Amino acid sequence: MTHPITSDSTSAPEPNLDPEEAALVAEISDDCFGGDPVPPDLAALWLAQERGDTELLDSFELVLLSGIDPTEVMAPFADDPESDPVAVAALGRFLGEVVLVAEALDATLLGYWTPPLDASVPADGSDRAVVISCDGAGQVAVQGSSMGEALVALTDPDDPDEAAEVVAQLARLGIEVSARTVDAVLESIDGVPDPNEVILGYVLEARLSEPNT
Repeated sequence: MTHPITSDSTSAPEPNLDPEEAALVAEISDDCFGGDPVPPDLAALWLAQERGDTELLDSFELVLLSGIDPTEVMAPFADDPESDPVAVAALGRFLGEVVLVAEALDATLLGYWTPPLDASVPADGSDRAVVISCDGAGQVAVQGSSMGEALVALTDPDDPDEAAEVVAQLARLGIEVSARTVDAVLESIDGVPDPNEVILGYVLEARLSEPNT
């Protein structure tokens, strides 16, 4: 499955990569995106992490990872005797459509999700992936049109200075975001389909396929 990612909301200059950096980006491309290009801001963040420049990621207790297995993510939910197996399976199906690339200490995951082709899309009409989060309770939300925007969205909406600091840290890494406040990020993703509705659709589909008793 390919995950086309085209967004003009976040950009990073094409860096002069040394052979090791180029190899890392190529590995991320193969492992996470099926050989498709790595989003520029994600590549810049990953290269920063590789060279030990993790100040921005550390502020969110985030680590970028490749090869996050949705099956392993779902294991705690599947093992919970109080969980609904159909709902767990629906969440697992959804996460199987997401390119998971980051994990926080509180078990929150970040990844790229491409909304269904027959769903309503952002106002500019683009068919692009968005960054979603899934917390340790299985709650899913769209965070931004790019990883840079998602980091801005994770700041305290009542503390604009925190968002400004994240924007400054992104700029230091060569990443420019057009949505520079939480409100601006929310506006940029207005109209993006709600992933929870997609998950609910999977639940209903499974319920309807159950044999009558």
